[in-house]
Amino acid sequence: MARATIELKGLEEVKKSLSTKRIKKVVRQEVGTAALHLHSVLRDAVFNRYTAKNDLDKRLVRGSSLTSFGKNVIERSLVYNVVAADLSRFPTTWYWGNINSGARRPGRVHIVEVIRGQPKVVHGKDHRGGFQPRGKGGVPIRIFRGGSQMLERVSRAKFPLRVLYGPNTANMINWALDNDSKVRNTLNEFEANVLRVIA
Repeated sequence: MARATIELKGLEEVKKSLSTKRIKKVVRQEVGTAALHLHSVLRDAVFNRYTAKNDLDKRLVRGSSLTSFGKNVIERSLVYNVVAADLSRFPTTWYWGNINSGARRPGRVHIVEVIRGQPKVVHGKDHRGGFQPRGKGGVPIRIFRGGSQMLERVSRAKFPLRVLYGPNTANMINWALDNDSKVRNTLNEFEANVLRVIA
């Protein structure tokens, strides 16, 4: 599984000042506590922007205790498992119509809300429109692994199909690191907290 690593300043100073094999328990716990605080701020920023159920608590790579988590952070920084999310994982609605002029008959035009408050029509990479295969009663059905998916046709032919993806875990984290002021401030505070611990 792919992983996203957040570079945390101050950890190199810990490694230089102390042998990673001999880092005191209190230092590991303090680093773990500071990292968990940063994680909680990052998790809230991602939740407030994106609608997908891509819970960062489940993606965070942790140890069995605060002490082991702090040791992992010192050795590897803050690490998350990256999970891809196709567009069907986001809130989806549809209406009868066409996204291209000149179409012979109407179809389901899908609308997906990836960013809260910003629903958008799924045009697809080549503007053929995204769709969810449906069975009897119009219920989305599974074609590929992972349940119902948002697909598009690669050409005018019925097949082949490809999956349309939204932002994955790493994309969401990177957006928060680049754009959320509270996340950036907490990231800066992390370094100060770590240096205070080893002072």
